[in-house]
Amino acid sequence: MKAIFFVSFFLLVSILSFSQESSRSLDENMKRLKQGYFPVTMRRKIDDSKKYNEHKIFSRICVQEPKGPDLIQYKKDGMPLYVYIFDGDGILYLKDFWKTSRKKFMETRSTKLLIRSPSLFDKAVQSSLFGRVRKFAKGYKNTDVLAMCVAHEASMTSFSSPLDFDISKNALNEFRIFLKSRYSKIADLNKAWSTTFKNFSSLEPILTDEIMDREYGNYPYMNLAPWFEFREFSDNSFIDLVHKLSDIVREESPATPTSVTVTAVPSAFGGWDYGRLLNKDKINVLETYEFPGDKGLIRGLTKGNTVNVCSLYTGRGNSMKLRAWRNFLNGERSNFFAGRGTGNFNKDGRPKEYQAEFDRMNKMAKLIYGAEIEDGGVRMIYSQPSVRCYWFIDTKPDGKTYPNRGSSFEIKHNTYMQVLGGWQDLLGELGCHPLFESNLDLEKGAFKHGVPKVLIANRFCSVSKNELLFIEKYVTQGGTLIIDESFALFDGKGNARINNNIPLINKPRTKLRATFGQVDLKNSTKEKAEIITIGKGKVVLLNGTVSRYGAGQSMEERSAIRTRVENVLGDNNFTVLEEGKKVFDIDIYRFKNEKNYIALVPTKHDVQKNISLKFKGKGAVLKNTYTSKTNDGEISLPKNRALMFEIIK
Repeated sequence: MKAIFFVSFFLLVSILSFSQESSRSLDENMKRLKQGYFPVTMRRKIDDSKKYNEHKIFSRICVQEPKGPDLIQYKKDGMPLYVYIFDGDGILYLKDFWKTSRKKFMETRSTKLLIRSPSLFDKAVQSSLFGRVRKFAKGYKNTDVLAMCVAHEASMTSFSSPLDFDISKNALNEFRIFLKSRYSKIADLNKAWSTTFKNFSSLEPILTDEIMDREYGNYPYMNLAPWFEFREFSDNSFIDLVHKLSDIVREESPATPTSVTVTAVPSAFGGWDYGRLLNKDKINVLETYEFPGDKGLIRGLTKGNTVNVCSLYTGRGNSMKLRAWRNFLNGERSNFFAGRGTGNFNKDGRPKEYQAEFDRMNKMAKLIYGAEIEDGGVRMIYSQPSVRCYWFIDTKPDGKTYPNRGSSFEIKHNTYMQVLGGWQDLLGELGCHPLFESNLDLEKGAFKHGVPKVLIANRFCSVSKNELLFIEKYVTQGGTLIIDESFALFDGKGNARINNNIPLINKPRTKLRATFGQVDLKNSTKEKAEIITIGKGKVVLLNGTVSRYGAGQSMEERSAIRTRVENVLGDNNFTVLEEGKKVFDIDIYRFKNEKNYIALVPTKHDVQKNISLKFKGKGAVLKNTYTSKTNDGEISLPKNRALMFEIIK
């Protein structure tokens, strides 16, 4: 009788649980995710899920098909699942790319190796992908799913590895259709491409080897359109496929958040155009392959609507712990707790040292739910066309060895992303965390996040006619535009503008050749920013770089460029000092909902900071949100952890 009672009770709890989960809307599931912090264990076998609850682990990875062991375990303990539909599948993720396609192409240069296998343009391959996604979405519909991942380590190549995939028959047919929608006549295309094709049916893309031979002699004033538009087509096709996979989940399980994980650094290859990926509300949760400024970029493009996730490798020690805190403040609300083999897991998979961190993050997330992050009216531009052009520029020193630019190398030598990350580090020290405007919105003549006070367009080298007109209008009506000498060097199709002068300000690009293709770190302490008035607004040429601002520049160089930026942005309503001097290496976040909060986190691990935080005017009292203790702004910032205070006027 007792056994029958317990079985009946378990079934009743399961039914009620399934009912509650299926009744939650997508908005409610996202609200849950944004109001807390949800670590996901990489260990799927759990003997005692209560221990996970005690130690703040919320969910576990699930890679099994519906009705498999993971779902059986879920029915026993109700622990939410993070479902991977594809995990090392060999279709979206090419397992042996580095040792096969890339290696053979380096040896032979045979274009036959540039047919992706399997091709993502093959209708049978697409049908297989769509069928698997539909099966998972249906099978886990009545399950508590934290998120359902539709693309893991996916790429048109392998991460951001450069190879001219895909020149399969289906891909080329689609490419020709793409071009016909842009060019009414083949003569118009030939003029833009500097080619002599007789018709669209005979057209072939100009691949990387050929465009290098044709254009590097004209460097930096190169006409890249025939290569550029094939890369654009590849990016668009890849993102459209990812969106389609997400749409299928939404059709079958409307309340389930969709996710992509371990996405690659923005590059000319791989397919990850984040402006296009996040331009529509199709991806709810995203984990990047770590690159400079990644979390700020995702939060900034979506205003925090897409939740950041990361893989938390405990073996990296305190630098990882500190990064988790910086990620959290930038909108991360979950992590994959990848602690296997590091000595930081007990036998049952519990974290030993992160319990307190997860607890603090969980409490902070509830306080700042729905809050806006102060950006000082600053916006940055994310431009995939500029990413493409800069890849071509950056790769000149590599020449024909470019297929060896693996993801780790690309991240360190990608000057566009090094500058993007450097800007975020510098602005973070000023308490400013900008939103991002995509080139797609600028092309339409709109600011997605409202008209900014200051628009940062560094490395914005590929600018269409429409974008240029819109930006000119913004400046003449009173806006401030920050640029460098590469501004609008290319048009929106990757062809260099013939005029040697910088558009809008009509000044020559005197230093352009010296800084192209390099992660330039030098800032002269003697030079000053040039400010050119246009209408009611102004254009600022900084005459300096923020590349690797927090990681590669000397303190003198950092101070020089930061002063120029501060002069443009104007004063904050607060100051942060260390021993009476301007403080560096602290990331400052200001949150505002019905209350005002300020959070501070060091940017260097194992460094303690004693700082003085003062507000202008009558000042304010700071209340520690974790301990509830108040102080007047004298703060001892601990190593490897953030502090957050409520600002009480």
